[in-house]
Amino acid sequence: MKILFINHNIEGKGTYWRCFWLAKSLVKLNHDVTILCLQKNKTIKISKKFIEGIKIYHLPRFADQGIAELPGHLLRGILIIIYSLFGKFESIHFFNVASPTCGLPVFPLWFFKKIGIIKAKLIVDWDDLWGKEGLTHLNNQGFFAENLAEFLETKIPPLADSVTIVSEELKKRAIKAGVKETKIVKIINGADVELIGKFSQNQAREDLGIDKNEKIVCFPGVLTINFPLVLSSFGKLLRKNPKLKLYLLNILSKNDEKLILDSGIGKNILVVGFKPYDIYIKYVAAADVVLLPRSDHILDRCEFPARLGDFMALGKPIVTNRSGDAWRILEDNKAGLSAESGDENDFASKINILLTNTVLAKKFSQKVIKLVKAKYSWDFLAKRLINDVYTK
Repeated sequence: MKILFINHNIEGKGTYWRCFWLAKSLVKLNHDVTILCLQKNKTIKISKKFIEGIKIYHLPRFADQGIAELPGHLLRGILIIIYSLFGKFESIHFFNVASPTCGLPVFPLWFFKKIGIIKAKLIVDWDDLWGKEGLTHLNNQGFFAENLAEFLETKIPPLADSVTIVSEELKKRAIKAGVKETKIVKIINGADVELIGKFSQNQAREDLGIDKNEKIVCFPGVLTINFPLVLSSFGKLLRKNPKLKLYLLNILSKNDEKLILDSGIGKNILVVGFKPYDIYIKYVAAADVVLLPRSDHILDRCEFPARLGDFMALGKPIVTNRSGDAWRILEDNKAGLSAESGDENDFASKINILLTNTVLAKKFSQKVIKLVKAKYSWDFLAKRLINDVYTK
């Protein structure tokens, strides 16, 4: 099958990884997959490369965001339409239609399909909330951007042949937008089986220069809306283990940095910052417990944390909160601990259990690896995508 993935990110950022891992697994199944994404640098050029059998085209980029990038959205939209029309694809999958780059081309392509010019299945992927209350609001992108994202995110999915979602909250929103429930398929973010056994904790610490006897909890989240919960819970843990370390693999805001400064526990916190994938993976492997804090915030309820798969494949003991969908995987399979949403005392207590009960931590470590092999790998999800979406 010839499949086209359309993504609004630059290579190596955001939903690009969802595209990449699914594409890699689809190629393993002998399918022909192309990804259209953005150039890392601002340029009007189009470039092409192959990674593990995937054809990746980098489309022009004029600016990072805002009105200055509008010409880029329009140019990319035209290129996407042309490529979709002449590429003879059987399935065209749009990842994040809230971006004009991915969203605007759907309207003409839907029309062309309606009049018989193309026959490809048009699929919309909804893996996060961008419209009202969503990421455009959180990132202060302004009234126009927020309402445009809301329009695209709610008006385009009903036009699609199928809609892939990552959470029950997004399923509700898709149905509310007018998508028939029979057209909705849940494809969560998966795990890379090649990570299993790749790094032991000792090897990762040796590579990173970390003391093998140090007790470490690691918070690798991209968004830091739950950082206050992590910081407060960590402060409580220090009363029982004053030598405990918190490693932060995030891009912190000025407010986050001020919270650390005002907390009085900064000497126990290492701000690692955002790292390339191969380095980030080693820090996760080096940790004793990995944190996946979730709140009742709409973004936490809508998204499915992409990094959970990494944590599971690396066999890490995980503590999360009961919000969204991810915690159910750990709870239902008795493979990790979940605390009440927003409860810092409960969160700290669950972390402490895994730090002190090494037998339970090891049991969870073995369990999550088994789950990855059984049904949470990208390979497993790619088969579902073929059977339940592309060929259904």
